[in-house]
Amino acid sequence: MAPSTLAQSAISSNPDVVIGVDTPKDIHVAVALAPNGGRLGECRIPTTRKGYDELIGWTEQFGYSPLFAMEGTGYFGAGLCRELVYAAFPVVEVNRPDRSTRRRLGKDDAIDAEAAARSWISGSATVIPKSGGEKVEMIRLLKCAQDSATESRTRAINQIKAILVTAPAPLRERLEPLRRSALITACAALRPGPLNGPTAAPPSGHSAPWLAASRPSSRRSLSFWPTWIP
Repeated sequence: MAPSTLAQSAISSNPDVVIGVDTPKDIHVAVALAPNGGRLGECRIPTTRKGYDELIGWTEQFGYSPLFAMEGTGYFGAGLCRELVYAAFPVVEVNRPDRSTRRRLGKDDAIDAEAAARSWISGSATVIPKSGGEKVEMIRLLKCAQDSATESRTRAINQIKAILVTAPAPLRERLEPLRRSALITACAALRPGPLNGPTAAPPSGHSAPWLAASRPSSRRSLSFWPTWIP
């Protein structure tokens, strides 16, 4: 079974420098602090592989045993987090500053990055980020696809049932007893007559507008009905 956290060496208790990173979507901001809390510098990088390499190179001027304290390791910072762990740098996850801290110090990416570094120095940030690679990431993506398909299927089924309430009696009496999969298959096979107006109906007496509305929903529901959804 894949580990639930990113595989990395034991977190060093004596790094040369602590790098706090705030992780907005397009630009990450890093602030370097000495182990005693002194501010050493600030760096802004794009969220690209070149930017990640730039951050690692910038860090080396402060020492070769850094520790990274990052916000958003499971979202905007996931890419940088993986790159740092793959490069054998220790990484800890930091919660975003609470509202009282932001009211007192203001909202600024550099302030948030510095606060992340100070969280580790103070001992309040010790969590190893969750895994975002290999089998765990594959499972997460498959779960996202399954959840999306299930939600879309449910919306389509609910739409069919809502339309069925106002369907003509002969058609409603034929379709209402059907269970879900049989109902969807039957509706997907319906063929409306000419749509000449809101009261248009084919010779069978079934409402053409109702058939035209239910058939697309049914076909859409069938497209979200893979074998692994009951």
